[in-house]
Amino acid sequence: MGTEAAISSKLDSGQDLGASLVVNIDGEMVVDLWGGWADEARTVPWTENTITCIFSTTKTMTALAALVLVDRGELDLAAYWPEFAARGKAGIKVRQLLSELQTGPYVDSYRGNKREH
Repeated sequence: MGTEAAISSKLDSGQDLGASLVVNIDGEMVVDLWGGWADEARTVPWTENTITCIFSTTKTMTALAALVLVDRGELDLAAYWPEFAARGKAGIKVRQLLSELQTGPYVDSYRGNKREH
């Protein structure tokens, strides 16, 4: 199943409400898909300009880059990140940040609330 068919299948089945995917390789747009609904009531269609609140988009790339550094012997996941130690964070290890055992502030952009978790 191709990318377009997979996204269409999830939207058509109701498994996902709305989605978009853009892939740009070397300046060339190779995938530009969107569809579904922008609201739970299914009254506002998802368009190419729908703005969303997204999370976790960099975790995979950060983990991949860290593992490349580990493989090269340039990063020890058990080591501390000295510059990060300010304000009581001295005990947090790089591996904990990568595995999300420790996280930073979370901003709930829909309600304007800020909470630590």
